[in-house]
Amino acid sequence: MNESSPAPVPFATPAERERAMDAIRRQLDAGGVLAYPTETVYGLGGLPREDALARLAALKRRPPGKPFLLLVRDRSDTAALAWSPAAESLAEAFWPGPLTIVLDDRDERWPAGVRDPRGGVAVRVSPHPGVRAILEAAGGPITSTSANLPGEPPARSAEALAWLAQRPGPTALVLDGGALAPGRPSTVVDCRGRPRILRAGAVPEEAVRRALASVEPLFEARARRGGEEGTLGTTFNLLFVCTGNTCRSPTAEGIARSRLRERGWSHVAVSSAGVAAAVGAPATEEARQVAAAHGVDLSDHRARQLSRERVEWADLILAMSESHLDAVIQLGGAERADLVTAFLSPGGAARQVPDPLGGDEVLYEDTFHTLREAIEAALDGLAPILSP
Repeated sequence: MNESSPAPVPFATPAERERAMDAIRRQLDAGGVLAYPTETVYGLGGLPREDALARLAALKRRPPGKPFLLLVRDRSDTAALAWSPAAESLAEAFWPGPLTIVLDDRDERWPAGVRDPRGGVAVRVSPHPGVRAILEAAGGPITSTSANLPGEPPARSAEALAWLAQRPGPTALVLDGGALAPGRPSTVVDCRGRPRILRAGAVPEEAVRRALASVEPLFEARARRGGEEGTLGTTFNLLFVCTGNTCRSPTAEGIARSRLRERGWSHVAVSSAGVAAAVGAPATEEARQVAAAHGVDLSDHRARQLSRERVEWADLILAMSESHLDAVIQLGGAERADLVTAFLSPGGAARQVPDPLGGDEVLYEDTFHTLREAIEAALDGLAPILSP
């Protein structure tokens, strides 16, 4: 038992919170842990830096690789994170409030203790005046986790935090905000890619869905313009273009889909089209056979005509030849288009992908390998901005 644990600090009224500020700053500056009330349950946290995170993980008995969420003052504290339209809608609807949003930390600005293995950081704005006072003292975000041991019920009073005094090592500063009303922890929604609820909580699922309805028309419009792949959660659209949309571009689409699945990039949509497509035609038999031999299924493909709407849908358009690139440019896609092989020779001259139509299996096989190499290079080049 830790006999040196300080008595809980009164923290229920504005005057008590003001008197506690110096003690809070000292605890945070020393890399210590706070136990504090929120609008849902009592939480544990400190500054998002390595020494404080290590103390918090030890106190909480947190398994490695399971990150802590961040309580933030407002969106200005999350400027380094990637905000999607869905995340913006949820924040507008429920912040301040018991909704936690997981966002991409693409530039790895935050330490591993608050970033999950896929680079996500969970953030929340709490309306509780005690949390706001702590954030003021901290001058920025603090970490947060429920103030209970694994398997134990959430703490709703300072008295329920007596277990902290029995833990060896550095002590937590307990801020006594009084007894909290029964309630649920925050709802957690992952907004990387298609929004999904990771943890049910205080904000009902139906309320989350209503808030997301405001962004659904955007993704539905993408679906209409670019095919079924443009679903809610898509944040980047990739379009391949050839002549008839029966061999090169559907092969590229199939390869890209396969590689995107392997990389876990569910937020990237992919489609293809032809500048002179026989709309509805299947992929050529040779393209289907060669693709199938490499684990890529083109059996459901049907040719689509390149149009201004498809060009507008796409964030990046990769063409097979200069003539296809010219067609894209004529439809307004100049700033978002290049040859599919451009990523193979950054800064150099990209080569065209010859049309295998009418050729033998060897030519189709060569085309497949060229496209696979080019697409792999393209995805590697896009990884800094698209990797989940």
